[in-house]
Amino acid sequence: MHKLISTVFLLCGISAGAYAGNKTHTIIDGGMVHLRGGLVEAGCTLSTNSENDVIDMGEFRTNQFKGTGSYSGNIPFKLVITNCSTAVSNKVGISVFGYINEKDPQIIKLEDSDETAKGVGIAILDSDGDIIIPDNIPSKWINFHEGENVLHFNARYRATDMQVTGGKANASVWFHLTYK
Repeated sequence: MHKLISTVFLLCGISAGAYAGNKTHTIIDGGMVHLRGGLVEAGCTLSTNSENDVIDMGEFRTNQFKGTGSYSGNIPFKLVITNCSTAVSNKVGISVFGYINEKDPQIIKLEDSDETAKGVGIAILDSDGDIIIPDNIPSKWINFHEGENVLHFNARYRATDMQVTGGKANASVWFHLTYK
């Protein structure tokens, strides 16, 4: 009998030991997450060398502007588009977006500060020398080929008043690529 009681205690001890290591988990429904997106077959991607690029506009003398609508010299720059696939399209249109100059809606407004130049804005021109009007749909289409393509542009200051006063003359623009 003593042996039977010892065996029962031994089995109870083993059973209790087996459950002592187990922890109870409480599961509470945390809700649902909807994952949405899409896959597109894009024409090209903007090269990382062209993203957030800084174009040095240099310095121009205020007396070289000869009234409203007069320009500084051209400052050339380029955008490099890569991974281009003609499976989607072989034409790209460029749109420029930014803060539009209040006096001349064809150019970009300079960034506002106490030190900003007055009576001038920045025009963005395509490779043919035509102004790309900001916040507009593309007016021209450029043919591109598979792989890497270089798109050439010019930026130049344009007077919006009869007199231009000196100061900082910075602006930011965003380029959108549209495929046709």
